[in-house]
Amino acid sequence: MTNFDQSIACLDVSIFRIVSQTSFDDRRSFLAIQDTVRRWKREYVYLECGSHLGGSLLPHILDPRCRLLYSVDKRPPGQPDERGINYEYPDNSSQRMIATLSRHVTAGCLAKLQTFDMDASALTSSHIQENPDLVLIDAEHTNEAVFNDFLSLYRYCGPSTIFTFHDANLIMSGLKNIETFLHYNSVAFDSYVLPSIVYVLATNDARAVFAPVGEKFGLNKDSFSAAAREELMIMHYDVVRQVLARQQKPAT
Repeated sequence: MTNFDQSIACLDVSIFRIVSQTSFDDRRSFLAIQDTVRRWKREYVYLECGSHLGGSLLPHILDPRCRLLYSVDKRPPGQPDERGINYEYPDNSSQRMIATLSRHVTAGCLAKLQTFDMDASALTSSHIQENPDLVLIDAEHTNEAVFNDFLSLYRYCGPSTIFTFHDANLIMSGLKNIETFLHYNSVAFDSYVLPSIVYVLATNDARAVFAPVGEKFGLNKDSFSAAAREELMIMHYDVVRQVLARQQKPAT
């Protein structure tokens, strides 16, 4: 076993060398998912929707078992969010991301990466020519957007895929819509919430593969959903309070 294999297996978050909007627990969860896919597939294909600076791409680019990566990101300067405010992403470009990644990986590793600066709905089979085994959706954090991103990517995935979503606490309604869609289409799946805000859907044969990880690390979904609803209500109240305060502020 190589040092890289050992680092993945023991969930060594030092692999994440690029600043990203993920917590220590999120990174451990991502590594547990990656380790599962590595045990499942001799080689795997990874697709990420919403990459920004490439922080969550890096462990897969470094992974010799990952032979192909797709990064799909329409690269907006800002985007809405379920918290009720717009989040700004200045200088949001694939060129900046690749330049950042190149400081940590070789040109040979970067050659595995294909980037598409577009909305997931604009993809065609000429873009995604191989079914991804693992998908991360971490783009616009609205319920509408996450549902649309999933539907847009689902058509390019095989029957057995592991789908991962970050910031699950913000998009629980969208995730429930996705589960309703899968139920409607008679797709067998299991879903889990991993620490701290990572949601995982494993379809068909991937269910048995992922079950040990889900059972080991999974949080109580009902408790997570209830806490997420309460958290969003508090965030919405804070936004309304700030808007009212600005409106009531006397002109100078």
